[in-house]
Amino acid sequence: MQIVNNDVIEHGIKKEWVDVHLKLTCKNRGRSLARVDEILGRIDVATQAIPGRPPESTLSDVGEFDAIQADSEDSRGISLSGEGRHTEERRIFVYILIKYRDVFNKRRETSLGYVILDAQNIHRQSALPERNTNT
Repeated sequence: MQIVNNDVIEHGIKKEWVDVHLKLTCKNRGRSLARVDEILGRIDVATQAIPGRPPESTLSDVGEFDAIQADSEDSRGISLSGEGRHTEERRIFVYILIKYRDVFNKRRETSLGYVILDAQNIHRQSALPERNTNT
């Protein structure tokens, strides 16, 4: 994982921005092929956890996965950007939404909520079950 704080100039105004590069692993624990349709995500920089699921309209496309065979997994690097500066007090909150279909074409979703303390410490937001779902 890599965290990069940047300064961006927009319309003559300096803004703080952070980029996060991390590895996403999608696992298929089912007995048949899973087709990943879409992977969306966002990051927020804040001093406290952000409860609830963010509106889907605020999520960015973070890449594609090929279909994942039964009882296997696939990993790839993804990048997310957000306004703010990561510091010891201001943590990065990550939200990922994975939309996929099973072999019967039933649409399913898995959402993941994590907090990044620093480049070596990322933790699932277990206390916020609405950010960690599986349908």
